[in-house]
Amino acid sequence: MRINKMKALLFSLVLGLLVASQGEAQGDASQFTGRWITHYAAANNIEKITEGGPFHILMRYIEFDEENGTIHFHFYVKENGECIEKYVSGTKEENFYAIDYEGHNEF
Repeated sequence: MRINKMKALLFSLVLGLLVASQGEAQGDASQFTGRWITHYAAANNIEKITEGGPFHILMRYIEFDEENGTIHFHFYVKENGECIEKYVSGTKEENFYAIDYEGHNEF
């Protein structure tokens, strides 16, 4: 199991470097709209993504609405041992999206 995780991380690194080498990113985020399934998460503050953390989530759907400059997330989070369905929306700022969920987040 550990070897498979290492292979997945190595593949992610190689894929990330390949994409980064392609130059300036395209401005159309709508290509990421659709059903999502969370496999792995990464954070500089590990407590945020471990069980019981606010970003230990099961992502279900993301919608980028370029026309209205909004983003919508549909996901589940475990609170007090129960799965709670959440919907969070954000707005497009200059070159990023801003969302208020467990504080202000930009990406």
